[in-house]
Amino acid sequence: MSNGEKLGGWLIPIIVMIAFALFWEGWIYLIMSTLLMWVVSVPLWWFLIERHENYQRAANFSGSLPLIILAYAGCVLIPQIIILAIKNFIINKLRERR
Repeated sequence: MSNGEKLGGWLIPIIVMIAFALFWEGWIYLIMSTLLMWVVSVPLWWFLIERHENYQRAANFSGSLPLIILAYAGCVLIPQIIILAIKNFIINKLRERR
């Protein structure tokens, strides 16, 4: 049920998360893009991947989705918001110096 062996570690997801956080100017854009990602990716995964698999995996996923979202918020979204806040603070300080 895991794609961990395909991923080969956490380095690539962490780099993508940091790059994603540094891409946006404001936290509202970060939240909107994250919501858009969830709205698009979950149904796509459900219809393209789970449609052809057994029913048990789909039932496990749908039952675990609230916990997955909470884990995502705690492990990914909040650190992204913190990285974005630090980036904006540094940029504002550099602008004040000029």
